[in-house]
Amino acid sequence: NPTDDAYVRSSRPAENNADDPQLKVRETSVDRISYLKFNVSGLPGNVQSAKLRVFVSDESGDGGSTYYVSNSYKDSDTPWTEDGLVWDNAPEIDGEPLSSLGAVPLNEVVEFDVSSAVTGNGEFSFAIENNSSDIVIYSSKEGSVVPELLVESIGSGGSTAIPIITSLTPASGVIGSEVTISGSNFIDVTSVTFNETFAATFSVDSESQIRAVVPGDATSGPISVTNSDGTGISPDTFTVIAPPAITSFTPTDGPINTQVTIIGENFTGVTEVSFNGNAATDYTIDSDTQIRATVPDGTTSGPIHVSNEAGTATSITFFTITAPPSTITLHPIEDTFVQSTRSDKNYGDDDELRVRESSDTDYNAYVKFNVSGIGGAPNSAVLRLHVIDDGPEGGRLHTVSNNHLDSSIPWTEESLVWDNAPLLTGSPLVTLGAVGLGEVVEIDITSVITGDGVYSFSFTNDTWDAAKYSSKEGVVAPELVIEPSGSASPIPAITDFAPKSGGVGTEVTITGRSFADVTEVLFNGAPAGTFTIDSDTQIRASVPEGATTGNLTVQNSEGSDSSDETFEIISPPEITAFTPTSGPVGTKVTITGSNFTGVSSVSFDGELATDFTIFSVLEIHAIVPESATTGKISVTNSAGTAISLTEYEVIAAPTLSSFTPTSGVVGTVVTLSGTNFTAITSVAFNGTAASQFAVDSETSIRAEVPSGAGTGPITVKNGDGTGTSIEDFIVIEPPIIDAFTPESGSVGTVVTITGSHF
Repeated sequence: NPTDDAYVRSSRPAENNADDPQLKVRETSVDRISYLKFNVSGLPGNVQSAKLRVFVSDESGDGGSTYYVSNSYKDSDTPWTEDGLVWDNAPEIDGEPLSSLGAVPLNEVVEFDVSSAVTGNGEFSFAIENNSSDIVIYSSKEGSVVPELLVESIGSGGSTAIPIITSLTPASGVIGSEVTISGSNFIDVTSVTFNETFAATFSVDSESQIRAVVPGDATSGPISVTNSDGTGISPDTFTVIAPPAITSFTPTDGPINTQVTIIGENFTGVTEVSFNGNAATDYTIDSDTQIRATVPDGTTSGPIHVSNEAGTATSITFFTITAPPSTITLHPIEDTFVQSTRSDKNYGDDDELRVRESSDTDYNAYVKFNVSGIGGAPNSAVLRLHVIDDGPEGGRLHTVSNNHLDSSIPWTEESLVWDNAPLLTGSPLVTLGAVGLGEVVEIDITSVITGDGVYSFSFTNDTWDAAKYSSKEGVVAPELVIEPSGSASPIPAITDFAPKSGGVGTEVTITGRSFADVTEVLFNGAPAGTFTIDSDTQIRASVPEGATTGNLTVQNSEGSDSSDETFEIISPPEITAFTPTSGPVGTKVTITGSNFTGVSSVSFDGELATDFTIFSVLEIHAIVPESATTGKISVTNSAGTAISLTEYEVIAAPTLSSFTPTSGVVGTVVTLSGTNFTAITSVAFNGTAASQFAVDSETSIRAEVPSGAGTGPITVKNGDGTGTSIEDFIVIEPPIIDAFTPESGSVGTVVTITGSHF
């Protein structure tokens, strides 16, 4: 293991990273180079090979190159240590690399060949750098997997016996399963560990094979084999397969073909999902904590089971099978018509759908529906069209592509023109005869609706006398009326909601269909505090206590539906600290805490800061505003307001209103009165600094008249400015006699004395 390792960074040339658990390597405008030092001793003979092994904590397309470098600081004879290494003193890299790696995968141990540098016992230093902006991160000796220098030598003393692991069979397994470890130097092995958890049972079959049992509490990671000469680490990780666990699922009931989201853990490697013992043929493992499964035909109410190699998890509650909806009425998501003589003209906003075929101008109409919530093939599906202009032939209806002609891009009513419209091919589903004004034409299209999905149709006719139908922008929109297999009230469906985020108590408007009989609204599984059904297409619900970010769900007796988008829960902010704790107006204050997403205001003792930046969810930078006074800082978002425990002290320029006494000799203590005396840094008498002063309060200072002071104003100063007295303080100096006359006389003689400071 290394005696020292650390990385250095060009943008912080004096920064030391000795305690960092990572070794970082990158070449950009900010370079990072990693250094390692090893002390090799006890080699019995000549070195046959030397490998520098490091564990990949962050994958990269460029694993870097390793160089042999000095054991001392740059331009010095002093050996470098990880505690003293910085960019400015790191050993220089020159010459050709010892070896290089290409892409390195996450959680793998990789090797650099450093055989050409390690010649025997001694101290060896290496640097790793790459030529890519794609950073690679290895574990340091302070990290989870310590770097290693593996040295093999042959001589009179024989071969070094540090274990070397080459492969694991199998590469994954459950606790208690047996793993065969292949490699070399498996002599006098003292321990085998699975990601640092000791195997209680292992057997050394030979110098090249060990069989070990996966211990309890083992987690996925490398396997290590240790003997008296060192430790070998597997180049690959062993994946411990833990039994799954189910914590919740949503919805909790629904008809056959309902998609159920199952939440839990250890879902990676799941081999079966079943509903009351009936295996689901359609399920997707989204992550280690989520599975989406479709309720299969023949299922009855009961628990959900999730199984992997390690065991089976059973839900505490039942999934209840309900009857499917009776009918679902859908309007087109897109509809328009195209015209042959204006082949690049778009009619997406038109309120009619035209159908005509003539020698000069043809019209073809197109409609597209998004069918959801029916699961499999329905009992019936009927297309309904409202006639706004009669004709002798209503048209021929065809199924067409959902995409533009010769394209994989879905067509929309805003983009469809004659030139890119899907072709009408094959036999028509139906051919209509004459259609009358105001009539509603019903066309049975059950045969082509096979389940949830997007369906497009087009119709034309064989006569110059056009038939016209109302579009979705017209008086009566086209409808697709579907009766799913079975019969019951419609399952609700969510199409949108607003706002997309908010705190506890926020009212959210949910739009969709079949809301009339909704019995529950959930915010990521938490029941709404209150909800109001405004209509069959709108619900207003309030965010409950305990809600977390996730999907919205509406539910009635027949089933439920969850939103495609997540609703983000905005929690009230919290302030834990701020720095500095005092300063004048204009100071930038860093506020730390949590839940700063969506913060709308920051104030200092109630005065709003007009300049603040949300640096992260944990940090805000705010400028102390004009008129701010000393007081607590508050931070507000839509979920509430946080108030700091301590006050921010606004340091304003001091004012000096009076002082007493108004005169005195050197050493006199003068009491100054005014404002903003907190954080006073100096007091001066006519420019001469007082060596002794005490700030008694925000409004009072006691200062001693200093030696050398002369008559003049008194000034007080803090970080925001200076206050000056209006009146002068008179310094009374000791009198000086220069002369007197006459120099003699009788009692009663008037003597004139001249001098200064009388």
